[in-house]
Amino acid sequence: DWTEGLADWKFTIPEKADDFFVSPAFAADAPEGPRAYVKVSGFDWWKSEFMVFGGKLTYRGAGKDLDRVTSKAGQKMYINFTSGAGKIE
Repeated sequence: DWTEGLADWKFTIPEKADDFFVSPAFAADAPEGPRAYVKVSGFDWWKSEFMVFGGKLTYRGAGKDLDRVTSKAGQKMYINFTSGAGKIE
């Protein structure tokens, strides 16, 4: 479902700039991988898409589609934009 703006789907904002944004728990297994992006007015979602690979945050930008990572129901995505780190657990 690509519905935007649902409060239940937004990452929590950390209290400290060098801490993790945390997603809500994933509702279902995603063998094709979760997708995450920052909503930027006037830009297509895929231009601000990002994913975690090997503990590092990777941005799609204007490039080709990102590789997929699998996720399980109940896991969360943790993103640290300051350090460029991330994890799904």
